[in-house]
Amino acid sequence: MDCHTSAKLGETLMHGVLSNGETYAFSLPSPADGATAAIIDSATALVGHEVSEGWWGRVVLEDSSLVLTKGKGFSCTNRVVSLDEALALKRSFTQQKQELMNELQK
Repeated sequence: MDCHTSAKLGETLMHGVLSNGETYAFSLPSPADGATAAIIDSATALVGHEVSEGWWGRVVLEDSSLVLTKGKGFSCTNRVVSLDEALALKRSFTQQKQELMNELQK
């Protein structure tokens, strides 16, 4: 995976080429912009965040699908999921973490 970033005030631009030759280009809003509803329900909101146990959002593709990466040692596994699947994984993962926290507080 080849990745290039550039920044301008208020956003970070990401573009590159995946190992399969597919290109990507997307922008990440500045954290200072706050979380709007449009950002919360978008694939860019998942980049850099754990989506499911050990799987992290890495790249947004042209069709709004998301490349997830899971690393162990020096090796990484990538998979592509739709935005709907990524959001469902994130909701389930968040719920599991909340249930665990509730159990620990008892």
